[in-house]
Amino acid sequence: MDSMFYQDRVVADLLGPFQVDGVVYHPIKSCRTTSTGLADSRRSLMAQTNVPSLFIESDMMDKRVVSEAQLKNRIDAFFEGLATRRQSALA
Repeated sequence: MDSMFYQDRVVADLLGPFQVDGVVYHPIKSCRTTSTGLADSRRSLMAQTNVPSLFIESDMMDKRVVSEAQLKNRIDAFFEGLATRRQSALA
């Protein structure tokens, strides 16, 4: 049950051993059971660590909920940020 209630802590513990560059959170609007609390987990993880995260929402039932162009822009910006962070770390 701890992994269900303390997902941010579980993810934070795995960042180092797996050398994680970033974390992607993908809540699904029509599946509230799995999506509830992801925004809070993301906020908590960002407060605990210096690892960037991406929050992309979608829906299994209604395609109108998601703008494909906006989703693509968010993903592109996230990976550009990761590349910038890696270059800064090497310099």
